[in-house]
Amino acid sequence: MARILQLFDSNSYDDRIAAGLAMEDLSTHVQAHDLATSDMAKKILEKLYQLIQGKYFVKKEVLLDSYANIISLMENQSPFIKSWQLTKEFITATYLKQIDKFMNSYLEYKNKLIEFVNKILAGTHRIEAFTKELKDQYVDVASVILVHVLVGLENISANINLHETNVNSFDEAKDEEKQNLLTVSLLMEQFALLWLVLPREEGDSYHSQFVEICKKFYSFTNFYVRKAMLTAIVRIIKDERAQKKNVLSSETFALADFVLEATAKQGEKYDTNLELLSEACLQISQVDIPGTLADRISKNSETLVQILQDRGADSLRKNVDLIRAKLQ
Repeated sequence: MARILQLFDSNSYDDRIAAGLAMEDLSTHVQAHDLATSDMAKKILEKLYQLIQGKYFVKKEVLLDSYANIISLMENQSPFIKSWQLTKEFITATYLKQIDKFMNSYLEYKNKLIEFVNKILAGTHRIEAFTKELKDQYVDVASVILVHVLVGLENISANINLHETNVNSFDEAKDEEKQNLLTVSLLMEQFALLWLVLPREEGDSYHSQFVEICKKFYSFTNFYVRKAMLTAIVRIIKDERAQKKNVLSSETFALADFVLEATAKQGEKYDTNLELLSEACLQISQVDIPGTLADRISKNSETLVQILQDRGADSLRKNVDLIRAKLQ
């Protein structure tokens, strides 16, 4: 580790990149506790942290990837899980500042940054100290997500190469198009992670804005965007059910209602998305549905069940009986 630390003080940026990769490799051979308590490892992580905050962007995504992987190897000993102060500092001083600069540039680095924050949020968003101390940061992040998702979806919708009829798999897209699709997917995941900790306000809340964005673009982009939305919606329903003991918010019902309605009208030809729709439908069938939505959700759920049965795969048919039993 001493040699790695020396490389971080080199005037050569390539040496610093090499140091980050070397530390990442070394970390795979060290126990999580030993990695988290090593003074030398802490100094190396501090060097990486400074480089991530710095102004140079040549291969910066490699440095961030190394840093994120090392943090991940620490598991529950991660400094971002043990310290809300560090998480607050990173979100404020690094994430919010950098992501705002990269609407249409440094896309690979931008996505690595979003992905890293998602991992932090996944490990901390239910810890009371974090939800209390970072509530202002969560609101700021939600505001950024909504702007970037909207711009990303508008760009995807305007790009004929990314329309449903022109792209049959993620791998068929060009690199920049892949990065734009990935941005939307990662930010959808991030908003789902924040769903329960964002303030609920009457009128134009963050939740209602998210619902309206999903409604606007769900049927007018492609299967990959639908998958991102459905993955987020399933997580939102599950998390809300778990926290609120099977009581769902009006916005969550709105999300489930519109995807079932859209599927009943236009179908869904991708099994991955049908599996997510099946899970969303099963989850929504486990709660008391408001009278104003009950008939429509029941009717559209029956249409989905028929689609699942017609497709025939066991993975698609597994929830059919449970859905029917609950919605009758």
